[in-house]
Amino acid sequence: MYGTNLFISHISEDKAVAATVKLMLKELFNDLTVFVSSDYESIRSGKDWHGAIIDALKSSGAVIVLCHAASVDRPWINYEAGIGDGTGALVLPLTIRGFAKGDVSLPLSRKQARDSSDTDDVKALVRDIGEHLKTPVVNVDLQPFLEMIRAVPPLRPASKVVAQPFIERRRTSTDRGTNDQLRFRVINSGDEEVDLVHFRVSFPHHISASDWFMPFSPPVLISEKREDGKGGTDIVITYHVTDAPLQHGSNTQRIPRLLVGGHRIDLPDLRVPLNHEMTKERLDAIIEYELAIRGSRLQKQSVRLGDIN
Repeated sequence: MYGTNLFISHISEDKAVAATVKLMLKELFNDLTVFVSSDYESIRSGKDWHGAIIDALKSSGAVIVLCHAASVDRPWINYEAGIGDGTGALVLPLTIRGFAKGDVSLPLSRKQARDSSDTDDVKALVRDIGEHLKTPVVNVDLQPFLEMIRAVPPLRPASKVVAQPFIERRRTSTDRGTNDQLRFRVINSGDEEVDLVHFRVSFPHHISASDWFMPFSPPVLISEKREDGKGGTDIVITYHVTDAPLQHGSNTQRIPRLLVGGHRIDLPDLRVPLNHEMTKERLDAIIEYELAIRGSRLQKQSVRLGDIN
């Protein structure tokens, strides 16, 4: 039996928003018990915090998940939502910090989300909680609470961190021409460190040198060939930032998981020697790449090979 327990799932950066949502719900429902792990009330001193969170989730009839660009991909958020879903609780994604409902990703996108900036959406959220928990709603003016939630700015945008392709110019040992290589760097122009997860690049096989061997050193470097649907082949290379043991005998260089603000790093073993004959077809080839940063939305970009310097 759930009683009138409700759980608010949030990342640490959103504890002020979670506290505001809790205050609003306590005003709206007289006998509602709201669990917020960061409020210094829900978990008492000396308690096993992990056990307290799990117990609260199992005893809650509803779970509100605070969603925005920096939270939707956090494993802990999805873990808490999954426990709530597994116990039969009503899982309610609530977008904050200007985040659009349509941008909520799986698995939370399977649930009907509500937007904290939309008064009607918040009213619907309150109605659904009341009906599911079978507790009456007190007639309270929502506007002061909504204005407090809307005033919370977005977190640092992921655009402060970018992946950048570049061409490394090299002369061949026989001086017959160039042996240019397609390479990539990650640049953090912000002032806070970021947690890198992976970098992935896809390109047509025909742009690479004929004698090039794809890098393959699990679990850091994974390469594969894929049919492009047009009779050709694409190469897909994924550079994982991981602390897992390297393949026996591998000399692959790792990159640091945390990239501090104001720094950049060239991905050391992701080098693609380019074909000596740069035909128009090869120059027009599209290079697609993505950068995954923990707590941020996946960055996907594409560029024409001939436009890379």
